[in-house]
Amino acid sequence: MLPDELLAFLPCRTPDAWIEQALAHPQELLIDHANCEKLSAFLQNTLVILHD
Repeated sequence: MLPDELLAFLPCRTPDAWIEQALAHPQELLIDHANCEKLSAFLQNTLVILHD
């Protein structure tokens, strides 16, 4: 289901059920990803402030 290059890059196999759910609900996947990016940015800013 995934390209060979991607399969070679990933450290473990992604379950087909996860891929099917992600493809069936792309908006939810993008919202989840956006939330992870927001958290990452918040933590980065916190580290910059603490170690400035």
